[in-house]
Amino acid sequence: MKKITISKKFTKCGREFTFEVTEEGLKKLYEDGELVSRIFPELSPSLRILLVHGICGECFDKMFN
Repeated sequence: MKKITISKKFTKCGREFTFEVTEEGLKKLYEDGELVSRIFPELSPSLRILLVHGICGECFDKMFN
């Protein structure tokens, strides 16, 4: 299973996040539309939000709290 390193910097708060996911998981997420929580249960909810929405978890909580 091929691992891919993702590095994202959220421009609003300046935080940078780096984490690994599988290539197969990304395909399931973006091509097959499977739920991110089922594909990547090992990722924290904040990283799953970042992966799907491009927003860091703290900023997401502030926006929708």
